[in-house]
Amino acid sequence: MAYTDENFAVLPLGCSCQTNHQINAQISLIGDVLRASYPIQLSTYFDWIIAPSGSTLKLIEAGLPLPESLDEIGWACGKPEWVKENILFYHEFIDPWHNYYSSQEGLDSLRGKFSYTASNLKTMAQAKKTIFMWSNSQNNLDHVSTECANLDVVLTYDAVDKIMRAGDILSSGQASYVFVTYEDRHALDLTKTIDRAQVHVIARDESGWEGDEGEWARVFRTFNPS
Repeated sequence: MAYTDENFAVLPLGCSCQTNHQINAQISLIGDVLRASYPIQLSTYFDWIIAPSGSTLKLIEAGLPLPESLDEIGWACGKPEWVKENILFYHEFIDPWHNYYSSQEGLDSLRGKFSYTASNLKTMAQAKKTIFMWSNSQNNLDHVSTECANLDVVLTYDAVDKIMRAGDILSSGQASYVFVTYEDRHALDLTKTIDRAQVHVIARDESGWEGDEGEWARVFRTFNPS
């Protein structure tokens, strides 16, 4: 879910669902901090998938493609994986009883949804001021990244570079970036600044995946409305 009005857009670029969830949960706070009017929320491409930074960059460089056939979908720990792109579709291919299953119907649904969310992301990234957000503070990433799929979710300088390159493609190089991480999930020297980027190390919480709204609220309050 992205936040936007005529001046601002706050857009998730991964690496998991917590980024999107916290933007959505704290939309009123974001609006107040940015002094924005007439905010709207729209779904975007990276809302509900798990994607390492290299996959995010590759997808954006390719124009946000879609899987063409079920042959491209594998399974990791019972979850659908777009194997060649190295991402998990954690919320796709689910039947009415909340079971995962492989079907052409599921693929058609995925393609329709992601065609729409890709268009939203491309359009909203052209706002006068775009803030891209990325986090790896979702607690179940320890399990997902090591046991379910080959997903590197540590925040390194290489990951920062890839996310910023990806966002710059969408926004013509005018965006700023906010990274949210845990102390043990980054390999950055926090005494050094990164141009156009902020890095926030938040305290671990007890949630399964959602994150702590208080910790995230402190991040959102650092947004600059000017």
